[in-house]
Amino acid sequence: VVGVTETRVTNFAIHALIGASVLYAKDLLTRIPQCVLMGLFLYLGVSAIKGNTFLERIELFFMDKKRMPKVPYVTDISLGATKKFTLLQIASLLALVVLKESKYGILFPVVIAALQIILVLAVRAKWFTEAEIKVL
Repeated sequence: VVGVTETRVTNFAIHALIGASVLYAKDLLTRIPQCVLMGLFLYLGVSAIKGNTFLERIELFFMDKKRMPKVPYVTDISLGATKKFTLLQIASLLALVVLKESKYGILFPVVIAALQIILVLAVRAKWFTEAEIKVL
């Protein structure tokens, strides 16, 4: 295989096949041991970690400045802005988890929508410049 081009058709086909397997292959799916499925999901989760910039930016808090990777959010903007943005994301994530576990968990989608508003307010409060936001 030389290359792969993903289109909207690819995503539709994948989900159509998943739906068809749930509808027409229930007997076959029930024969798959749960430990096999859990192992598959664990593998998919671990393989998705590589390249996740949020987790890579969290690593920057514990990394020596001499060993910083040559990536735009380290080289193109100040490290302080990158760390401040990452702290804002961590705080947002923690707030979402607390909200989800509370009796007001039904408001979870509203808070997800408010995350963009929080980012706009952070830019207006001069926490970040437009250039920094484009990099981050």
